[in-house]
Amino acid sequence: KTAAATVSQATVASSNMLDFRAGRAFSKSYNGYAGCPIVVSNKSCIMAEFGYDGVPMESLKFMDQRKPSRLWFHMKRDAFPTMYWWGILTGLWRGPSMIPEIPAVYNAGKASALRA
Repeated sequence: KTAAATVSQATVASSNMLDFRAGRAFSKSYNGYAGCPIVVSNKSCIMAEFGYDGVPMESLKFMDQRKPSRLWFHMKRDAFPTMYWWGILTGLWRGPSMIPEIPAVYNAGKASALRA
């Protein structure tokens, strides 16, 4: 499992444990999310995010994650280790569900500028 999958599963499990202790029906289910940065060169990376059956589940919808990107390379190299040690292990980061939706108006004008 990837760290992304583990965090998503842990969020569901902790919520359902609280439901169980309170005598309620389980309120969450795991959707199969997994994410894996794939380095394709010394300065670019593809972020593969998918669910069960390989269905894409992109968390940053303003980027075409099928194309190599310098942004994902720096996320893998610089941001993900910090997110792991200071976010996941401390319980502050609960997975991609914490990423807000970017409005479609923003997507249309800025998507090409954000791609590397």
